[in-house]
Amino acid sequence: MSCFKHVLCVLTELQNPDEVVGHAIHICQQHNAKLTVMLALEPLPPNANMVMESFAYIDTYESIQAAAEQRLDSKAQEWREKMPVDTVFRYGHSFIEIAKVTQDIGADLVVKLAKTDLIDRLFGHEDMRLLRKCPAPVWLLHRNDSQRYQQIVAAVDVNYHYPDDEVATRKQLNQAVVIKAAQVAVEENATLNIVHVIDEQVDMVVYDGIVDMGAHAFGGDQEQTEAERQAAIQELIELIKGANPDDVIENLRIQTHVIRGNARRDMPELISQLDCDLLVMGTVARIGIPGFFMGNTAESVLNQVNCSVLALKPAGFSSPLIT
Repeated sequence: MSCFKHVLCVLTELQNPDEVVGHAIHICQQHNAKLTVMLALEPLPPNANMVMESFAYIDTYESIQAAAEQRLDSKAQEWREKMPVDTVFRYGHSFIEIAKVTQDIGADLVVKLAKTDLIDRLFGHEDMRLLRKCPAPVWLLHRNDSQRYQQIVAAVDVNYHYPDDEVATRKQLNQAVVIKAAQVAVEENATLNIVHVIDEQVDMVVYDGIVDMGAHAFGGDQEQTEAERQAAIQELIELIKGANPDDVIENLRIQTHVIRGNARRDMPELISQLDCDLLVMGTVARIGIPGFFMGNTAESVLNQVNCSVLALKPAGFSSPLIT
């Protein structure tokens, strides 16, 4: 079953672009998807026009743009030897331009090399902003990743002790996570690990001045809680089976992991222990809070992993492109 139909591969520079484009081509070939390669360059520093004469500033801007477009066209000729490729060039704040292009061309997946910072955390500030704003799933690649995955982790939150509208969103997002992860696992002949952490720390969130602790989410019998979560995961596995032919499911290796602890600490640790190549997870929680686009737990986990990440949002979720 095809998982993606139109992939937008994003470059933020043209030094050694073949790694990320090669990965995007691999995904497209696996899913028979269309490929568009976008070059997104940040604008000149805000004070550039203050230290340069106006004509020199304009000439520099235009020469950079012309050189970048020419280089992109040249590389595209090489990529087209493997498959058809469209190209797009944008000059501006990258996360905004990426989100706009994704929307304009109807891409259902964005593939991008994750930025690294001085303390070697996987996700830079711009990547986090992209995850908040992009209308499509975002696949952030870890540098030097293999194009073949062996261990895929689907991180799910099957704690459903929340208001009905939030429970519906959580269930839909969990379903999207496991189905996407299973589809990639089938394509890559990889093991699918479905992971859930029973978070024993109280998660207090303020809703318009009212503290919501997630009623009944942290109390009750431990065995009952674990059985409840295992049952919810089994429902997700049955969903995977229902969405794929029997011969496909027979070859899909599924392992489940339900542990107790703190999700922000123990989820990254388990992902490391599993030697995860790709983490598939949802990035929106507590959607009832205006302007709160990414859950603290998701953002904390993303900042600690050193593997590729496929980040999903609930169906129909959108946010303003400009902040």
